[in-house]
Amino acid sequence: MIVADYNTVSGGLDNPRLDDGTPLSARQLAELAADAKVLPAMFKADWSELALGRARSASEAQRIVLAIRDGGCIACATHTEHCHAHHIDHYEDDGLTEISNLAMLCVPCHLDHHQRHWPIDTPPDGTPRRAPPCG
Repeated sequence: MIVADYNTVSGGLDNPRLDDGTPLSARQLAELAADAKVLPAMFKADWSELALGRARSASEAQRIVLAIRDGGCIACATHTEHCHAHHIDHYEDDGLTEISNLAMLCVPCHLDHHQRHWPIDTPPDGTPRRAPPCG
């Protein structure tokens, strides 16, 4: 997956990168684009779009946004292809299926999260990180 930011001043794309954050040169971007299947996804910088309310699972569009935002498992950085979209406020506790309430966790970290009750911290930039369990 290739990600780029839209620059409203220049009207062009900036900061091309892979979904894990690896930067791409203009040449690499052109080479990859030549054979690419394009699925454009646009969303607000604060990740507030693509909300599904009370759906049990994240949509494919939401998973794409989460892959870009989280860059893989928020605990161990495993690639997003091996991750689940986890509800920060759990679905069973009426947690919504919205980008702001979802985080990518790989299978082992997802199981560990539920067994050990690791909290997930969401700092002001909106990118969640798993915090150590409370005392």
